[in-house]
Amino acid sequence: MTEIRDSLEDEIKHKLDIVDLDLKGILKSKLQGSYIAGGALVSIILKKKVHDYDYWFESELYFNQALIDLQPVFDGLNPALTILADTDRAVTFMDESKRKFQFIRSTFGSAEDVVDHFDFKHTRAFYIPSENRLSYDEELILSKRLEFQFMRSPIGTFTRLSKFAKRGYTIKPSEIKKMLEAVTGSDAVPLEEDYCESSQ
Repeated sequence: MTEIRDSLEDEIKHKLDIVDLDLKGILKSKLQGSYIAGGALVSIILKKKVHDYDYWFESELYFNQALIDLQPVFDGLNPALTILADTDRAVTFMDESKRKFQFIRSTFGSAEDVVDHFDFKHTRAFYIPSENRLSYDEELILSKRLEFQFMRSPIGTFTRLSKFAKRGYTIKPSEIKKMLEAVTGSDAVPLEEDYCESSQ
């Protein structure tokens, strides 16, 4: 079992290292204080196509440096990358092989602190290339079972819930109860036992 897990970890690191080194080479940047977290790792573990690679930063200073490294792309001087969007949440861009990247600017902090504020636990995955450090919950990811963790934006969280449901994820009524309590600020949301029993 240990060998299987080691093999999976090596595969995840290898795939992300290729992406990371490619991007750093294009930008001629070390992307200090950065790490990849969230859906990209989940997709690799589930052997699905990665939609985008989210880069988070330990501080605004590191993000601003990455933005300076990205400026030639904004100025049209680096044709290897194309800017797709620039919002309060992130800068989204794409390389020539159609890989999408996001530099997240809405939240800064350590990898552990950032993923602790993701809404569903299975997405609490990160890889820090500079430290060769990887963290993920393989059992939860492979189970495709949603467990609620943190409510940052009710609309965003419930939209992602719908998205995950369409991808075959399941969620227990008790987890939906936690989500509703996080929205209402109350722990008095009733749980219909008959529904719970029929939904297991």
